[in-house]
Amino acid sequence: MEEIYFSPKEAAEYLTMKGRRVKKETLATWRCAKKGPHFEKFGTGRNSISYKKKDLDKYLLKSRARYEF
Repeated sequence: MEEIYFSPKEAAEYLTMKGRRVKKETLATWRCAKKGPHFEKFGTGRNSISYKKKDLDKYLLKSRARYEF
């Protein structure tokens, strides 16, 4: 099965669509703080960051579990 990759903007839109309101700037802050969903960096520059769909889904499940009582 082929992996689906998102840019930071697309990842923020995907997370928001799934109910977790996130801006691409928030993802950048989380990357620097080593928080949030797993990301991959290919090369250098602004266009080198990507998120796998499965990693975003895993993050959503993990963050939901944290807020459920």
